[in-house]
Amino acid sequence: MSEIITAINAKPETIYSFLTNQYVIPDYQRPYSWDAEDQCSKLWEDIIDFFEKQEETPYFLGNVVVYSENKKRHVVDGQQRLITLNLLIKALLNNNRSYEILENCLFLHDPRGGKIITVPSKIIRIEHNVLGESEKEKLENLLINGLEDENSKYFENYKFFNDKFREYTSSFDSQRINELIDTIIYNIVILPIECTNLESALTIFETINNRGMDLSDADIFKSKLYKSAGTQKDEFIKQWNEISNNLEKDKVIDLKRIFTQYMHVIRGEEKIIETIIGLRKFYDEDKSRRFNNWQDVLNSMKKLIGAWEYITTSSENGGASNKILNWVTILRHYPNSYWEYPIMTFLHKYSTINNDDFIFDTAKEEDFLDLLMTTTRYCYFKWIKFRNITSVKDTIFKVVRDISHSENYKKTYYGDIEGDIKDDLSKKELGKGQKGICLLNAVLCETRGAKIPENFHIEHILPKKWQQYNYLEWNDGTYKEFHEKLGNLLVLEGGKNIKIGNKPFAFKKIEYLHSAITETKEFANKYSNWTFSDYKQRHKEIVERLDKWFLRKD
Repeated sequence: MSEIITAINAKPETIYSFLTNQYVIPDYQRPYSWDAEDQCSKLWEDIIDFFEKQEETPYFLGNVVVYSENKKRHVVDGQQRLITLNLLIKALLNNNRSYEILENCLFLHDPRGGKIITVPSKIIRIEHNVLGESEKEKLENLLINGLEDENSKYFENYKFFNDKFREYTSSFDSQRINELIDTIIYNIVILPIECTNLESALTIFETINNRGMDLSDADIFKSKLYKSAGTQKDEFIKQWNEISNNLEKDKVIDLKRIFTQYMHVIRGEEKIIETIIGLRKFYDEDKSRRFNNWQDVLNSMKKLIGAWEYITTSSENGGASNKILNWVTILRHYPNSYWEYPIMTFLHKYSTINNDDFIFDTAKEEDFLDLLMTTTRYCYFKWIKFRNITSVKDTIFKVVRDISHSENYKKTYYGDIEGDIKDDLSKKELGKGQKGICLLNAVLCETRGAKIPENFHIEHILPKKWQQYNYLEWNDGTYKEFHEKLGNLLVLEGGKNIKIGNKPFAFKKIEYLHSAITETKEFANKYSNWTFSDYKQRHKEIVERLDKWFLRKD
């Protein structure tokens, strides 16, 4: 923390002082997006309100996070505000061309003579790199030449300020107009938080994260890939936008998760089994497999996105078999996401992308199913035994390595499983692992190959309000001790679970009998009532079934 503090210079600056610096907007930033009727309108209203009140205390506009390099401020957070202020100044200059100080805010000066550089043309103070040349040209054409572009967000907001200024000052004399301009450039302040490097600036940004748009890891990685694209930048942008737009539309998985999974693919290939470092730090390391070949990276991203769709989509819609889907659903209810890394590494290794279509090698389907079951066995064994979500971490990293190099991952998994879990299953509540373990029991009983519904719930056979019905042999003591244990829990479709609520057992049985889940249906056929003795019998059966399955090492 002390290094970050020494790297900061935070001193309020007037709009004039702030804008007369030179800025770089890095290419990982998102395009300019402030809206005239929202953010620009709010800014204008605040300025006019401040001007009319004639308060002596300056109006504080907010923070901007930058780091300095080659006497330029690189903007990590605040580009929306920076560009909007330039558009506002351009509107003021358009209505007051003799006000030379406004030009000083927009254009670079010759350090030798102090005059604005005009040959071969004026140069704006913002070096704009977002998404290549088009955005840069639009901003320069407006600020330097005043060119109108109805399809430009810059022109839309400039026109908003221009119209608002003319409307507001229509009855002002020149002195009153100058007072307004002076108020804007000298009495409104902004706080540049200036750091000495990108890492410090990113840390500060993540801490304060003010009114600007969030800068994500994916934005940083997009920048690195964009740079590596060379003469193929347009093709990169096309493919990147297709990927990000599809993810946003389908809500299947997000970019950060994809980059995390890709990191583990690389770690496996490079046989890295040490503790994870941060995503940005990992991809910053100078390794040939990281970001040097943008097309390889995007193809891997497409593989991982396709893989996730495959294991979360029914076979009728081009996805996996019911067996695979059931085991994936069990793992998706595990208390952390470490299970994803061996699964996605396997799918990445044995799949291809053909015309953007994900193609999994069907000859590997049985091996994949085996991996799913073995990963389930390992992860849930560790959860039942230790209730520690990080207890699987080190072994998972080794398994990812094994899968990447076609080595015996089962030996690694089973080498980390010791002891007996029968008592843990029998006597302890399952906590965050409850849903997954109940689903595991249901899947082990699934003889018809049916898919467990996505909207399944965990049904408490003895309900919360049980005293008002004839649930024999139960009392407050047994309810408190065994209500959340395996014997009293059943997997049931969500709609049915809500419908039966705290109803008597006879009513519940009707819904159980109509369930598509084999174990639930068989339960209803087996029990005519739900006594404490029935609970003990079922609980013992489930524990023995699960214990036997967990002890298998085939």
